[in-house]
Amino acid sequence: MRRVGVEVILISFCTPFFGAARAQEGADQLGIPLTVRDITDDYLKMLPAPRYGYGKNMNPCIDCKGLLFAKAGEMLAEHGADFIFSGEVLGQRPMSQNKQSLHIVAKLSGHEDNILRPLSAKLLPHPQVLREARLDVEDLLAFTGRGRHDQMRLAEEFGIKSYPTAAGGCKLTEPAYSRRLKHLYSIDPEPSVNLFRLLGLGRHVRLGPASTLVVGRTESENNAIEQLASPDDTVLRVVGYLGPTGILTKPCSRDELRTAASVVARYSDAPQGAETTVETLLRESKELLATAPMPAEKTSELLI
Repeated sequence: MRRVGVEVILISFCTPFFGAARAQEGADQLGIPLTVRDITDDYLKMLPAPRYGYGKNMNPCIDCKGLLFAKAGEMLAEHGADFIFSGEVLGQRPMSQNKQSLHIVAKLSGHEDNILRPLSAKLLPHPQVLREARLDVEDLLAFTGRGRHDQMRLAEEFGIKSYPTAAGGCKLTEPAYSRRLKHLYSIDPEPSVNLFRLLGLGRHVRLGPASTLVVGRTESENNAIEQLASPDDTVLRVVGYLGPTGILTKPCSRDELRTAASVVARYSDAPQGAETTVETLLRESKELLATAPMPAEKTSELLI
């Protein structure tokens, strides 16, 4: 777009499910400032029941892209911008980048006539910016299909040597994360933002109809889990042995608390079968529970 004389403003969005780190890397390479907006509130309103459904996992790709373009459209006047463009390629993703889906996404955004996809512009209907001849479609491209050789060639032409792989980036496309998300919605139809952030951390253990235990796997996860704990969560730690931090994200029964202590002990350095002490902390109330580490096979049955 800069090559054809357009002044470019870079926009990226973040939610608990994807961030702007990759966009920032690209912006740094291009030497263009990046504006990042958190759209978590609007995203969480859409996520439980997307109009166009989910992909293979809990990824609402069409509704997601429609929301991103809608949010970008709201920023046009703020930045004095004329139109929105993206790096989508016709046919690259079977669900969200076929011709019909690209049309639906644009229409869903409310900015159908302001969206340009320059990498495939010669193959798609012309938005207003092309119909008014402010840009010449012949200066744009006709990329199509799932391969990325054309994009790689273009990157080489522009001297861009570092770019992310095609896969990954959105937690909602991950099977394990999606299983946890489905479970979360089954026990809490309106989860807090912190609970969505916890889904990507540690091991998740189903303790009862409304109780989930999150157990850290590394020191950094232990720290992150503890920081995300709310005042109503119970924090569990093994006494006398190296081990994980666990949190119970809902009030639970006495039996569930004891089960949680046994699971946390199982992932510590405490010897299997030995009595172990687990400290539980809820608000200012501290308690020491004597338990034995849960056998590995039983723990596996409870993992989400």
